[in-house]
Amino acid sequence: MNLSPLLDPIREIPSYHELLLRIRHDEDLPQSLRTPRAARPSIIAALADDVHRPILYIVPRDNRLFTLQEELPAWLPSAHVQLFPAPNALFYEQTAWGSRTCRNRIATLTFLTANDQPDIGPLAAENRCVIIGATARAIMTRTLAVPQVLHY
Repeated sequence: MNLSPLLDPIREIPSYHELLLRIRHDEDLPQSLRTPRAARPSIIAALADDVHRPILYIVPRDNRLFTLQEELPAWLPSAHVQLFPAPNALFYEQTAWGSRTCRNRIATLTFLTANDQPDIGPLAAENRCVIIGATARAIMTRTLAVPQVLHY
């Protein structure tokens, strides 16, 4: 299903246009956009298509992150949706992180630094609409040290 033609009416909304101008001019954004949850994926897809910069979309829980992963490609099929998951273990637990979590976090960080590395630079150029989905917990959790990451 391709819902991208429905992004044009969103672009015609004056508040969307104002938000887009603020982002393009690197101005401060309002703390809350007061956008209904159901409208957020479509607005994020339109922003990703218009600003040509990675968009970090933070959600409260894992289940919302997986829903987002399914919804965004319908709104913008050309977008590259990358997940930055939270580890299974809590910060005070001594258990190992899952290999899928480590791989996804490494892939996201590699993708974000692709332009800084000449051997993988074209990767970022071919996927200009990048949306990174993460939970609040994933953003607050430190990534493993390099020796631990190389294990995966």
